[in-house]
Amino acid sequence: MPKGGARKGAGRKPKPLSQKIAEGNPGKRPLKKIEYDNASYNPSTPPAYLAELEKKKGNINPISPMDIYREVIEYLEPTECLHLIPKTLIREHVMANYNAVQAHFELSNTGNVGKNSKGDMVISGFAEIMLKMQKRV
Repeated sequence: MPKGGARKGAGRKPKPLSQKIAEGNPGKRPLKKIEYDNASYNPSTPPAYLAELEKKKGNINPISPMDIYREVIEYLEPTECLHLIPKTLIREHVMANYNAVQAHFELSNTGNVGKNSKGDMVISGFAEIMLKMQKRV
């Protein structure tokens, strides 16, 4: 095991950028800042396929995907960092959340427990799928 001298990872660790900004940058060197170029991205307009899901026949789910999308946008807008979140992540979150709510709603109308061929009590396949969807969300 090396005892002294120059080696990888030796020395004082650098301060985080937030701490340097809070202290007023005592070193007076320019700080590293990352610039994001997402000025053309407007997340307040929901994607068209969410409206199509809402119009789907036989959809008796009390919550629509458009409602979930609006809630997410309303939650993130006050933080002023909505432009930093990729629109695909927001859409994936909305779809996963909507599918979990829909599965939970359907599960409340079906049986959760049944018997297998040996006579043992087991959780239904649909209930297992719903639990996996909740973990994914």
